[in-house]
Amino acid sequence: MPRATSVFRVFVSSTFGDLEDERTALHERVFPRLRALCASRGGEFHAIDLRWGVSDDAAADRRITEICLSEVDRCRRTTERPNFLLVLGDRYGTTMMPPIIDAEIFRAVREEITDDTARRVVDRWYWEDRNSVPPVFVLQSKRGPLGGQAWDSDKDLLRSTLLQAAENCKDSSLLQLLRTSLTEQEAARGIPAAGPELPDAVHVFRRVLDGLPHDGSAGRYRDLIDVESTGGTEKRVDPRAVASLQRFHDGVAERLRLGGQTVTEYRATWDPSWGRPRKDHVEPWCDRVYTALAAAIDAELRAASQLDSHQSEELAHRAFGSERRTGFTGRGRELDAITAHIRSGVTRPLVLVGEPGIGKTALLSEAAHRIADTRPVIARFIGATPRSADLRTFVGDLCRALPAVEGHSHADQRSATDMSALAAAFREGLAAVPPDAGLVLVLDALDQFTGTPDLSWLPTDLPPGVHMVLSAQRGSAAERAAVDLGAVMEPVGALPSAEGDELLSRWLDGAGRPWLGEARRTLTPQQRSEVLESFASHGNPLHLRMAFEEARCWASYTHVPQGTLATDVPGILQQLLDRLEAEHGPALVREALALLAASRYGLSESELLDLLSASTEVTIEVPRRMPYSPPLEVRGGGATPVKRLPPILWARLHADLEPYLNERTSEGRVLLGFYHRQLTEAVTARYLAGHEAGAAHRRLADYFAAQPLDLTDGGQSAANTRKLLELPYHLAHSGSWDDLGAILTDFHFLQRKVEAVGIEERIDQDGRVVVTHTGVYALQDDFELALRLWPEDRE
Repeated sequence: MPRATSVFRVFVSSTFGDLEDERTALHERVFPRLRALCASRGGEFHAIDLRWGVSDDAAADRRITEICLSEVDRCRRTTERPNFLLVLGDRYGTTMMPPIIDAEIFRAVREEITDDTARRVVDRWYWEDRNSVPPVFVLQSKRGPLGGQAWDSDKDLLRSTLLQAAENCKDSSLLQLLRTSLTEQEAARGIPAAGPELPDAVHVFRRVLDGLPHDGSAGRYRDLIDVESTGGTEKRVDPRAVASLQRFHDGVAERLRLGGQTVTEYRATWDPSWGRPRKDHVEPWCDRVYTALAAAIDAELRAASQLDSHQSEELAHRAFGSERRTGFTGRGRELDAITAHIRSGVTRPLVLVGEPGIGKTALLSEAAHRIADTRPVIARFIGATPRSADLRTFVGDLCRALPAVEGHSHADQRSATDMSALAAAFREGLAAVPPDAGLVLVLDALDQFTGTPDLSWLPTDLPPGVHMVLSAQRGSAAERAAVDLGAVMEPVGALPSAEGDELLSRWLDGAGRPWLGEARRTLTPQQRSEVLESFASHGNPLHLRMAFEEARCWASYTHVPQGTLATDVPGILQQLLDRLEAEHGPALVREALALLAASRYGLSESELLDLLSASTEVTIEVPRRMPYSPPLEVRGGGATPVKRLPPILWARLHADLEPYLNERTSEGRVLLGFYHRQLTEAVTARYLAGHEAGAAHRRLADYFAAQPLDLTDGGQSAANTRKLLELPYHLAHSGSWDDLGAILTDFHFLQRKVEAVGIEERIDQDGRVVVTHTGVYALQDDFELALRLWPEDRE
């Protein structure tokens, strides 16, 4: 569920050709200002304009239609307001072939097709997929085996055949699919039927174009059709499109009315000498759009500022744990061992130990969820957030999370700054917990702390009111440290085949694509056997998850020979990378994944798009994969054109990568990182071997070095915490010693880092706001990294 946030994803929808001036102006005049506004207050703005830079021909691709609708859902899911911007004009827009059609409806319509040639065309492009529940017929991609030339020759006959057949059998649902433009489909996803859930979540602007001709001279500003006349073929306004446009506009207005909002109209004037609208309306319209969106963003930023660092951390770990236990099944022996340990009265921590990907995190997530029914629980997943990967901030946050005890103040612990003081504060806080409290601390992944594992902050013997359940990777230094601590060790072994079968079923039940009306997915017996047999070799749940993510893409007609899936995690990861490169292009995949793997804490989507747009290899590859949609040059408020990658390219890749990524918050920014450490290792081995690692770090260093140290917008200003955190790290790992030395001796840079990074605010017992600056930790890490990597032959 969305919550107050400092990251804003706004989906932009409109017809394109007739509103090109407005779309261009948004990118040049409005979105840069909103990005600056958010940045100056520690936030981030993303305009999700997936048809920007994409030709009508490319936009007709089935996959792009699916991604546009899923991205609308994603914006609504992640941002409360504003999340949807709709601009209406005098064109209804291009209607798309439905990407999927319900099988029952399709068969009824197909029976109405009497022409053999037409039926063969329909059968050539729509294949039945029984892996969808309910079954559907799927439009084949023109980028697939059939090819774009076949699509060009068949598409008109395909559309007219299905339209006529749907009319003959009076199937209104298919007729609606065939006659609904992509813009209307996006609006139906972006504006709830009962109206916007919050004021200013949705913003709709409608252009009233005075003097627009009612004939063919309107050109691309109306929907036109070819009509035969005595003088030959001429362009006329399409009456069906006019009726659809009016119905669409009325529907949008009604949905807004239900939410207490209205469509905002603005006027423009037709210039008959140029055959297009004049442009004098654009600038005042941009001001209105900026004002409306900025007001909604300001309200959300104010709400987000009310969350202190501890609250934000608590929410992040709660969400992470909830996601990781999705579909959990089995592990009865391990859950019983955890329960028995808590009830036993043993005063030592319990540590679950297992191989990478064996399911320790999911197990501890489920255990914490169950324990919370009867006992107080504090659950933390080390590495899920940047704060939790740093031992000092992690222990400090644990001190603050401990329950308050009457007559005992944790003020001293919460303000402790050095590790020895934090460890003492933590033990003191545990000792203050009442003996009958039954508090359980669930701390996952002790091996994920940055730096040398140090468990000296953990008490050897726990107080009577406290229990601890921990986890560590087998063979790690953290496991050895836990043994030295005297912890009780509990192995987590392979997941039994029967539990793997049940887990696969649960994942498939939740794998439907709701934007396409799909409830869930299934597999053919042979496909299911391939997944489970590959899993049975090692019983590794991470392998099963990756096999599932591959298999959920299989249609019932997908041929899957025995041995298709690798039987171990490294092998199936290489298969994933092979598939991504074949689907999206090797340069785009290599650059995107290498940059994510090389980043310190992850990258935001806007950062990644900036870096990909600046990649020569990627921009050379784009015209080959989307020949009608080369990268655009957008001025973005500056004098020099900037080359920008069509956002749909990243959106398509992200859609395939999403199961393997997670989002983490750092200094108010949402960053993308890999779901599991083994993915990072696989990407590093493939794309960051030898000198490639240094080159990737240098690219990131150059990117952050070019940014200002402070981000300003009017009277607002905020330190560029992304630059402060990332730049020294990448200079060190790229071997840029002169630049690193300059940064670490730049007093202004050092001062800003101490002042602006890791600010913690809390309310003390007297109701006063207490601010703690932990940026010195990050600065200490920079110097320690520099000393560790600095060559001995340099002074």
